[in-house]
Amino acid sequence: MKTLQFNCVLPGLMLYLLACPSTSGDDLGEAIQAAIRRVEPSIVRLRVIGGEQSVDGDTVQSLMTTGIVISEDGEILTSQFALEGNPEAVLVEDQSCKRTNATIVATDSVRRIVLLKAKEGRWTPAVADEKHVVEVGQWSIALGRFYAAESSSVSVGIISALNRIHGMAIQTDAKVSLVNYGGPLVSLNGKITGILVPLSPRGGGSANSGVEWYDSGIGFAIPLKDALASAEKLRSGQNLKPGRIGIRLVSAGAFDANVVVDRVSPGSPAASAGLLRGDRILAIDGLMVERSSVLMESLARHYAGDSVILKIRRGQEEMTQTVELVESLPPVSQGYLGLLPIRLARQAESSDAAPDATEEDAIKDAEKGADDKKRSLDIPRIRLPGILEKIGGASQEIGDSVPLIVLNDAPTAAQIVPAGIELLSLNGASTSSLAELSIAVDKLVPGSVAKIEYRVPGETKTETADITAVSRLENVISLSDTVLEQIQRSRPSSAAKVAVHNAADTSGDPADKAASAARINGVSRREFNFEERGRCVVLSSSNSSPVMPGIIILLSADKTSEEELVRRWGPVLTSHCLTVAIPKNPESSRLTTDDIPLVMTTIRTLVSQGGADLQRVVVVADRPQASMAWQCTFGGPSTIRGIALTDGWFSSSEIQGVEGAGHSVFLLDATAGGQAKALRELSRKSLNDAGLWAPLPTVSDATDKTDDAGENRSVRSIADWSMLIRSF
Repeated sequence: MKTLQFNCVLPGLMLYLLACPSTSGDDLGEAIQAAIRRVEPSIVRLRVIGGEQSVDGDTVQSLMTTGIVISEDGEILTSQFALEGNPEAVLVEDQSCKRTNATIVATDSVRRIVLLKAKEGRWTPAVADEKHVVEVGQWSIALGRFYAAESSSVSVGIISALNRIHGMAIQTDAKVSLVNYGGPLVSLNGKITGILVPLSPRGGGSANSGVEWYDSGIGFAIPLKDALASAEKLRSGQNLKPGRIGIRLVSAGAFDANVVVDRVSPGSPAASAGLLRGDRILAIDGLMVERSSVLMESLARHYAGDSVILKIRRGQEEMTQTVELVESLPPVSQGYLGLLPIRLARQAESSDAAPDATEEDAIKDAEKGADDKKRSLDIPRIRLPGILEKIGGASQEIGDSVPLIVLNDAPTAAQIVPAGIELLSLNGASTSSLAELSIAVDKLVPGSVAKIEYRVPGETKTETADITAVSRLENVISLSDTVLEQIQRSRPSSAAKVAVHNAADTSGDPADKAASAARINGVSRREFNFEERGRCVVLSSSNSSPVMPGIIILLSADKTSEEELVRRWGPVLTSHCLTVAIPKNPESSRLTTDDIPLVMTTIRTLVSQGGADLQRVVVVADRPQASMAWQCTFGGPSTIRGIALTDGWFSSSEIQGVEGAGHSVFLLDATAGGQAKALRELSRKSLNDAGLWAPLPTVSDATDKTDDAGENRSVRSIADWSMLIRSF
């Protein structure tokens, strides 16, 4: 019997390494070798030169990967992982080590596979077996050609789940990594069940999504029949892009049964289909939407050009709407007036229901007339998860206006409007709550004239002003001392009354754990223990404030001492009403995407313990943590509204498919050179096109980060940005 030789791989990369023929009686070994021999002729090694490939955060000029031949004409399917950007060349090596050029035909960015066409050569295509049934518990063999063209690296495991990652993938516990991305997942009878790709439910559209599970025993494969169906579409040369609908949901948790539209993007498919803010989504394509994750998963597996049927409830009426998804949404540039709403510590979140409100109460509220003074929202209010209900448990301000701060160098300031005002209406629309204000602000566009009606706090006389809206700021401005002082002097509306509600009962919630506080030099330090998830150190001002604090999560502070963090962040905790949290995993090592639950638990804890301004929850990360920051923010339901990236930038492929309205990314990178500047600008353009506000630092902040003063300016700039996120 001829010995079948397999390439050796790095220690720990493969579960099983077959380096010799099976011994007599080793039926499993013989079956594995026989299965590999059946598919080996259809596996090829690919060398990708140039492009945007990266490994562990570092750009590489050349990368090996694996492909599967699907036709005698040299058509090859592979993972999108190694083909980011515009590679200069792709070379294919067959089992005889013969090398030939290949061209990229088209890319499926939903299932993360690419169709290639070899220019010449003789090829043995993989054969699909329509009768083959994949079941949980079956043996699975993951093959790759990363190291050698003539033989495969092998990892053996079982099929651990089906219909994973938005219902698109097979899950295996065989070790999957860049060693076998693009290669086949094979059954014990020698049938190819799927093509291995890095996938993640929090991927946000990047071809690198899922690489965080490198060799973790959690690997994914697109079923071969689905991959071949995709290849049939890709043969036309048209890329398959994720479909976008153009809605933002009310942030009410991944498992909340009320899935309610919070915002409809102008000119989007949702707007064209007639969806409105406040619509509750009941079903998509006949599938009941019992939580927001069901809706998002269903949309995530659709392509641009696909149509979905939504069943919605508007007030007491149920209706269906057909929505055709698109590749990209029309860029929406919201008008900017330079006004900053302040969430006071005794106010409930703008779109929150009263803790004791039911869905029926919300519908009744939505149906009341415009003149009914009890009506405070233009959309049905929903009951939030208990952990969020507790925020407004003690009291809620009910008034006829919203307190605003007029920012320095803003269009409103040029109209000689006082630094602090109570806004009664905007363009004739009542603004008695932050929710009503949000609705009115959504209608502003650059160049439009906004008529505001306001009064000075403590006075009864009303004033008006006409303000021309401009485009959002290109740079983060430094908030003046006058503005910061005005923020600290903020008080409830003159006409406000306090409505008391029963606090939600969150006893037993894992995040509802009090922590003792130590106070040093005006900074309060608390520590929360989350057992196996890790712990979190929290820094806040020891001075009381009428303003609900924003939350800044430091993802990249594992090597910075607490004393240094207090020195850097202490001055802005009071002035900018901030709480700084430093999550620490059990190993006290650098955070990874495995620690995302720790980050989310940290946010939940801070909200439950003292409340927070949910429009000012941001994460700060450096380049190696960029993927984690992105997944925390856009990978699923999240209260995080912004990412401050201290160096580096996000690639266009990472941004692809994200609907970023209401979010911001602050790029502080100051790398010199024309190429770095061009990549930064490309990233900003992609972010802006996705609806995010992507400002840059002021020139002084961006050019000097080499000393303590420069570091302190960056901290101050991040603090200013965290306030400006709320401005309009």
